[in-house]
Amino acid sequence: MQQLSSRFICASERFCTVENFVNAPYIRKTFELKDFKTAKIYVCGLGFYRIFINGKDITKGLLCPYISNPDQIMYYDCYDLKNELKSGKNTIGFILGNGMQNCMGGNSWDMDVAEFRGSPKVAFSLYLDDTLFMEADESFKWAKSPILFDDLRLGEYYDANLKIDGWAETCFNDSSWENCMIAKTPKGERKVSDVAPIKKYKELKPVRIFNSENGYIYDFGYNSAGLYKLKIKGEKGQKITMRFGEVIKDNKLNLDNVCNANSLMGFIHKDIYYCNGNGVEEYEPSFTYHGFQYIYVEGITKEQATDDLLTFNFYTSELEELTEFACSDEIVNKLQAMCKNATRSNFYHFPTDCPQREKNGWTGDVAVSVEQMLLNFDSGINFREWMNSVRCAQREDGALPGIIPTAGWGFSWGNGPAWDSVISLVPYYVYKYTGDKKILEENADAIYKYLKYMRTKISGKVLCYGLGDWCEVMATRPSTPEYFTDTAICYNICKKAEFIFELLSKKEELQYTKELLNEILGFLRKGFLTKKGLCIIETQTAYAMLVEYDVLTEEEKPRAVQRIAELIAHNNYKMRAGILGARLIFHALSKYGYNDLALKVITDTDYPSYGEWVKKGQTSLWERFQETEDRIDGELWQVNGAKLDSLNHHMFSDITQWFMKNIAGINVNPEMKNHKHIVIKPEKFEKINECSGSYKRENNAVKVSWKKADGIIDLIVEKTGDFIIDYDLKNFNVLGKETTNNIDKFKLSIK
Repeated sequence: MQQLSSRFICASERFCTVENFVNAPYIRKTFELKDFKTAKIYVCGLGFYRIFINGKDITKGLLCPYISNPDQIMYYDCYDLKNELKSGKNTIGFILGNGMQNCMGGNSWDMDVAEFRGSPKVAFSLYLDDTLFMEADESFKWAKSPILFDDLRLGEYYDANLKIDGWAETCFNDSSWENCMIAKTPKGERKVSDVAPIKKYKELKPVRIFNSENGYIYDFGYNSAGLYKLKIKGEKGQKITMRFGEVIKDNKLNLDNVCNANSLMGFIHKDIYYCNGNGVEEYEPSFTYHGFQYIYVEGITKEQATDDLLTFNFYTSELEELTEFACSDEIVNKLQAMCKNATRSNFYHFPTDCPQREKNGWTGDVAVSVEQMLLNFDSGINFREWMNSVRCAQREDGALPGIIPTAGWGFSWGNGPAWDSVISLVPYYVYKYTGDKKILEENADAIYKYLKYMRTKISGKVLCYGLGDWCEVMATRPSTPEYFTDTAICYNICKKAEFIFELLSKKEELQYTKELLNEILGFLRKGFLTKKGLCIIETQTAYAMLVEYDVLTEEEKPRAVQRIAELIAHNNYKMRAGILGARLIFHALSKYGYNDLALKVITDTDYPSYGEWVKKGQTSLWERFQETEDRIDGELWQVNGAKLDSLNHHMFSDITQWFMKNIAGINVNPEMKNHKHIVIKPEKFEKINECSGSYKRENNAVKVSWKKADGIIDLIVEKTGDFIIDYDLKNFNVLGKETTNNIDKFKLSIK
């Protein structure tokens, strides 16, 4: 039986700090083989690794293995080496990076003082014909690599003069290298990672290069995430410093919006390369990544500042894109692209909050984005894997931290119901879009544990133990009280849990959940509703929660949505909500006929709106809606002179799901009975004349196209595979509901 080795080796016990650099180690060993039929290796490098066989880099992707707290889970990658190994001499080599094992740039979240902090280490087991052939041990040799310093958030420094040619080749003489030592094994469970690897998605060339201070700024015209390829013919010892950012101010790269850890300002978002002078040199970092549109380069000459010097390599988890969308409104089309870019920029094994600063798995960000991510990308496996870390991070009393993975930070701030809701929302939505029942089974106990914890937090017939409607438009703090949003979200957590426990036939858990549901429903209806069914908290978010979380009866909902519309009109037709309300408002409006109002709020180009970001030429979604001034040179800065927040967040990305459901009319599994069930239900819009959208999963696909001209709408639906297609065309003035399960192509002209 093949097993995952727990025997780790390291170069030494010394680990890198910002005060004292320790090079990433090269580790290698040459060995002999006879004939074999199969060869597999399971590798765990903590924090990150690159693996070489006979000089060939076979690493499956960037930042391997999966990122986790190693005292909770240690992830291994599996490689088939049948075609890489040979009879006779072979060499296996590793370069090890710090990653989560030594997280210097994570000091704001106490990762730099983690109990597991230590030098990089590696474990592996090589099996030939299903028999263990080799594990890591002290016979492996190590030497310093050219990587002087590496950190996930801070960057990487590389001295090409220290490069050792052929170090991973079989013919290399390592007699002067030192022997490795046995390292302490982390406490975590050993597990094979099967998530999509992080791969290069596309390459971008600079759209302009201009002088700035003592160097040059490369503008790639696109704010995303990944790495760069440096290609230069330099002098020996020439030092090239690169800083990465999203904002230009006064013709300079400004890093104010990416620097949380002020004590590390001199390090954050910076790479350094030292040339060896041996002709044309090429370099791409190994153990970091950056979120940026601009690179400020110091240390190059005017002649070296060419278009070929830097290429932006956009990296992301290799997730299949499931949807396509286009309509006659170009602002909508651009917002759709921005939503997908924000998702890809922040999907590195699991969703992170932002690629340029924190790179944390904030649970609240996941909660408001998980449904659109599952609709747009084949991400179910990655979410299921992330839930392993969620369960490991959960305390015995049921509490959850605000960031996952974590070394322990996030229980006293940054969590609470809206953030903790991932415990039931992620399994629920993965099941909705993939039909994967296993994720429900795996997380049922953790959900139950959280519900019991939730009940202990009831105080004064409300729940109030978390953050509110974060990043509300035009507000310094949420206008909807936290005791309302927390109570409403706890109700929604329970609703999702009720569905899960009923599907799994968990009678005890279901009974407990129903009792808790009724209790919280009583809090909401008695504490916040008038006799006429209106809310005593007159905010867009409050009404949207009451509607979308089914606190109101079907008779009460239309008046509540009307009140949302009135509040929007009173606010000069602007949304007044944060990430919690923005997730719900547009869906509520469309359910009761306010499609054009929802579209107007989204696409308006005056501050604050999504459309304003398009007007400003942005290519990703921002962390918050911020009033800025435009300058002739394209710079952005807040009117009051304060710093901008992140310009690449996915928290407000649910509009892409609204586009697909309401404009394209593709509604996936609306009744939660079959993930292959699609209801085609496009809405009518005054300002949209045509739309085309498609959705695929596995070997199934559906495409919807409609066009409006001269008072007639032509609707065409095509499907392949075994999707079950229903039509609800009441909003196109077609009465009733047609079921056409056996029709592969459907065309209808509607007057």
